[in-house]
Amino acid sequence: MPKLSAKNGAWDLPHVHEWKDRQRDLRVTPTPLVDEGTRVFMMGTCVAVWIAAALRRAGYKSVSTHPDGHLMNTRSMRQVVDAAFGGWPQRELEPIWKTAKGFVDPFAKSHTEVLPSEAEIASRRANRDAKAKKLIEEAEVFVIVPEYADTWFSRATGNAVIGIPLPDVFDPAKHELRRLTVEEMKIDLRAIIARLRALPNGGPKIILATGGFTEHASLLNDEDVRVASYASMARTRAALSELCDEDPTLHYFALADTIRTAERPIEFVEEDGRHYHKLAIDYFAHEFVRQFGKPGAARPPADPSWLSGPGDVAASRPVIVTAPPPSASQRIRGELQRSIRRSIPTRYLRGPFKRLIDLV
Repeated sequence: MPKLSAKNGAWDLPHVHEWKDRQRDLRVTPTPLVDEGTRVFMMGTCVAVWIAAALRRAGYKSVSTHPDGHLMNTRSMRQVVDAAFGGWPQRELEPIWKTAKGFVDPFAKSHTEVLPSEAEIASRRANRDAKAKKLIEEAEVFVIVPEYADTWFSRATGNAVIGIPLPDVFDPAKHELRRLTVEEMKIDLRAIIARLRALPNGGPKIILATGGFTEHASLLNDEDVRVASYASMARTRAALSELCDEDPTLHYFALADTIRTAERPIEFVEEDGRHYHKLAIDYFAHEFVRQFGKPGAARPPADPSWLSGPGDVAASRPVIVTAPPPSASQRIRGELQRSIRRSIPTRYLRGPFKRLIDLV
C-alpha cells in the first residue's frame, strides 16, 4: 500500500502521489476509447478545434468539431446542442445583428461571418443544425471543452451570445457580461449530457476538459486580467471536477492541469502569452491518445523537447523556431486582400473569384 510521509508521521493510504514524485508528463489511468477509426466529436473552445486538427493530421480522420465554430462557455454549448435537436426556440427571439458590412449571426462563427441577408443566415443555421445533429448522433466519443465563465448575454431574451457584441450593435442597455457560477455551468453540462444519453443508441462516451486559457481582457469589476482569468478557470475546472465526482461514467482529460501545473507554463504559449503554439497542440493531441487510445492506436507525433520537467534548466532547452514577422509589402498585400474580401458578398469568395483575390 502506498505510504504518505510527512514531518508528523507516516500513513498507509490507498492512493498517494506526492508533489516531489511528479514527472514532466501527468500520471494518467489509460482508458481505451479511441483509435484511428473512432468517430470523435469535439465541441468547445479554440484549443478543442486545434487538437481535433492535430488528431486528423495524425490519421484520426473521423474527428470532427461543431460547425458553429469556437464555443467558449457552457451556455453557448448547451444552446447549440439544443438547437440541433429543435430545442432552442429562444434563438428566434434574438434579432440578427445588422452591421455596416452586412448581417451577423449572434450565435456562430465568433462573429466573423458577415452575410448579405438575414435569409442567408437562416439558411446557414439550418444547414449547421442538421450537420451538428448528424455528427452528434454518429459520435462514439463526445469531448466537451468549455473555457470561460465570463459570458455575454442578451438582456431581453436571456440568450448567451457567442462573444462580446460587435461595436455596430453593442448596447449596455441590451447586453450584459456575467460570470457563470459553478452550479450554472453544471446545469448546462447536465442538460447536454442528458440530451446525449437520450439518443437511441444510448449516446457516446463523454470526455470533459478545459483548456486553461487566460482571458483576453478583464471586463468585470475592474479586476486585473490575471485575477479574472483564474476566477474563470477555477469555476470551470470546479464544475468539471464535481460532475466527474457525481457521475463515474464521465471521463476527464487533464488539459488545463497539464499546462497550469507545468514547471514553466509560459513554455506552452506564443509570444502573446496566451495562445498555444503548434508544438504544444501536437503534445496535447499526443497526450489525449496516451490517455484514451485503444491498444494499437497510433499516438500523434510530438516533440516535447521544448517542455521542462522537474529539475530541468530552462536555458538548456531548444529554442522554438517561429515564423519571421511579415515584411511591409506582405502586410500591405494582406490588408488589401482582407479589404477586398470584406467588400464583396461571401458567395463570390470561392472558385475563380477567390483565385483572383489570392493573386493580388
